[in-house]
Amino acid sequence: MIEKLLVAVDGSGHSLKAVEMAAEIAAASSAKLFILTVMRPRQAPRVSSELQNYAKLEHIDGAQYEAIKLLSSELMSHAESIARKRGVTNIEKTVESGPV
Repeated sequence: MIEKLLVAVDGSGHSLKAVEMAAEIAAASSAKLFILTVMRPRQAPRVSSELQNYAKLEHIDGAQYEAIKLLSSELMSHAESIARKRGVTNIEKTVESGPV
């Protein structure tokens, strides 16, 4: 019997389809579903030069990193929503940072 299931997401259509499939398996076997994503700082969305200048003036570091964290959080919420719609009740979300 399956007790734990891990699915990794990167925001692609394929990874969200994997969430659907993993959720169906987890729901059918009452398994805990772990949803994982990895933030890769070099893939940060570009922050405008104006915002970068403002961040420098205000001594705010990590504007790009914060943008990645926000996007990762939204992605995880979306993946969790997909899983819950398929009947999964036991979900743990994890966001890691570094190379995939």
